[in-house]
Formats: sequence, C-alpha cells, structure tokens
Amino acid sequence: MFHIIDRPLEIIRSFLSYRSDDLKYLEHLALVMRDKITKLPVHHLHKGTCHGDLHLMNVYIDNNKFTISDFDCCANGFLAYDLGSVRWDFAFEDGLWKAFLKGYTEVREL
Repeated sequence: MFHIIDRPLEIIRSFLSYRSDDLKYLEHLALVMRDKITKLPVHHLHKGTCHGDLHLMNVYIDNNKFTISDFDCCANGFLAYDLGSVRWDFAFEDGLWKAFLKGYTEVREL
C-alpha cells in the first residue's frame, strides 16, 4: 500500500546523501504521510481495478469516445487513487476537474 511513499523515497535517498537536512525532512514527511494514511477510514472506500496512472496523456479521445492506454500501473485497489491522478492532472484546470467530477458522480457516488 505504501509503494507511493517508500519507492520514491528509496530512489531519492541516494541523491540526497550530501543534503542530510533535506533527507531528514523527507523521511519525516514520509512517516507523517504513513501515519495519516493508516488512520484513514478505508472501509468507506470503494475498491476495484485501478488504472494507476490516469491522466490525459494516457487517454485517446475521438468523437467523444475515450480509449484508455498504458496499463503498466494497473492493479486492484482503491478507486480514489485514480481520482487523485485525475485531480493532479487537472491541478491548474478547475473547470475540467469540476466537469470530470460532475460526470463521475452521475455514475458513481464519490
């Protein structure tokens, strides 16, 4: 479950060997994130097949037909993960995010 915290930290660690304060900060942040995640009420979250890397670069749109590609991060998990990926992709596009949520909640409860 913590691959989105542990793996990046593992990779970054070797690059920050000469910046110990920055590394300590990131390691502390990882602990805080792990603690917050483990306290989430996950029994309320829906599980299913997640794309794992859902953003517009992995979606082909033609005449309002959508084809999703790039399934190397696909796995069973919390559906909210894909929502987080979409939100990240629309970080500076609040109109797109609102339109996406409107369509999403017409099909599935948030």
